[in-house]
Amino acid sequence: MSNNNSNNTLTFSIPSFTSEDPHKILLHQATNADEDQGLSETNTGFVMWPSAVMLSHHISKNPSIVLGDDDSPDGDVMELGAGCGLVGLTAATLLQNHTDDDNDDKVIFTDYNPVVLENLQKNIDLNDFDVDHKVLGLDWFDQEEHQEQQQQQQQSDDGSDTTGEENTTTWVDVEGNEHAQVRLILGADLIVCTNDADLVASTI
Repeated sequence: MSNNNSNNTLTFSIPSFTSEDPHKILLHQATNADEDQGLSETNTGFVMWPSAVMLSHHISKNPSIVLGDDDSPDGDVMELGAGCGLVGLTAATLLQNHTDDDNDDKVIFTDYNPVVLENLQKNIDLNDFDVDHKVLGLDWFDQEEHQEQQQQQQQSDDGSDTTGEENTTTWVDVEGNEHAQVRLILGADLIVCTNDADLVASTI
């Protein structure tokens, strides 16, 4: 990693499995204007964390995790709790460089804080890739309620008892819009608060 002090741009060199030249990924860390929340767990997405760098290196050295194979289902790739977006940007770079032109996999960057989401879009704009993508707000607290609503709807439709079954086919963003389940979820440094493990599990 290097730091361009002229514009506070961080440059990450991610190993390439097909070339001696590494992938270069640029990003900014988000700026938090609320000094009272500078150390709050709600602001963890504002900065780069070492595990995101480690995961980015791992998927770059093991691209089949992102690219899949002939037996892999169709679907998009999500970075959960994307923060600055390094993992998702690495996945997008892999998809662009190592898949067919007609590949329509999308990379979905998700986080909760609006400032973090804005910074995510800026980081995407910093990097030149043509892979289809979205930046969406996702609240882990919404997913369990959404799952219960889907189960109730299924029960009313066919009379079956699906209580306790993990059979949801969609997830919901902070605007209440439903989206199809993705084929791969990537996430680093997701567990901050004591209840995060349960929330992440219900979201996945």
